[in-house]
Amino acid sequence: MERFSPEQTLGRRIRCLRLIANLSQCELATRAGVSPRALRSLEHGAGSTVATLLRLLHALGREDEFVVLAPEGEPLAVADYCQLATRKHASSCKPVLSPPGREDQS
Repeated sequence: MERFSPEQTLGRRIRCLRLIANLSQCELATRAGVSPRALRSLEHGAGSTVATLLRLLHALGREDEFVVLAPEGEPLAVADYCQLATRKHASSCKPVLSPPGREDQS
């Protein structure tokens, strides 16, 4: 039986939630205000900051996934934390494929 590190398990869970929501990595990263690279790294098991994880869970509407880590008896205002941790600027995503009838102009 294959064992995964905590980072790999977390990355697999975020990827699963993203796919259930039918979002691309770029779409989720944009909604969460994180870089697509940060999301890719997390999904591949490289770990993440708590702020990035919270932004992603908030964008997926799954803040409840984080509540299990909260100290017992203490309220966890994930949405408030996400607002405080919001990035000032997130890079825009470039289309992977050119629209039909247009050549790649890179």
